[in-house]
Amino acid sequence: MVVDPGHGPAGSPASRTDKRASGADEGRAPRLSPQRIARGAALRPLPSVLALLAVLYTLVLAKGVLLPVFLAVFLSILLHPIVARLEKWKLPRILGAGIVVAAMTGALVITAQRVLSPVTAWIDRGAPLPPQLVLNLEALQETIDQVLQAANPLFGLAGPSGGGLSAAGRSGLVTSALAE
Repeated sequence: MVVDPGHGPAGSPASRTDKRASGADEGRAPRLSPQRIARGAALRPLPSVLALLAVLYTLVLAKGVLLPVFLAVFLSILLHPIVARLEKWKLPRILGAGIVVAAMTGALVITAQRVLSPVTAWIDRGAPLPPQLVLNLEALQETIDQVLQAANPLFGLAGPSGGGLSAAGRSGLVTSALAE
């Protein structure tokens, strides 16, 4: 069997040096040589990344428009079987859609009323806060006090002529929530 010196069998030293020279070693990415960088190999993914960032930024900006559109499409897909069933019963499509929308709105209003009345009663009773929330609020009050004390010399927030929050005024920020 005649073998070219540069193209030996898979396990031969000649084939291993060829792989190393090409940069395609088993499972590793090719090395970036100055020649490859000069050809722009390192910058190829840059336009794709920039395009992805531009699309994401545009979606964030257009969220006020896109959210209602996506919600409408989702509800349309979700409620289509009901409207189709009403259409089979010889109801015009527009009338069936109106009935479905009215039923969904009614269900939403009834659910909101049933949930809101116990919640408002609970708030009116002045239900006690959970102990973990009280601890978090106390820690928040301490942090607010420290920030205001540090800001007093800078901005003149304390004192009768400072015009800002006095010690009595700032102590009521979180403690009023604790007292209820």
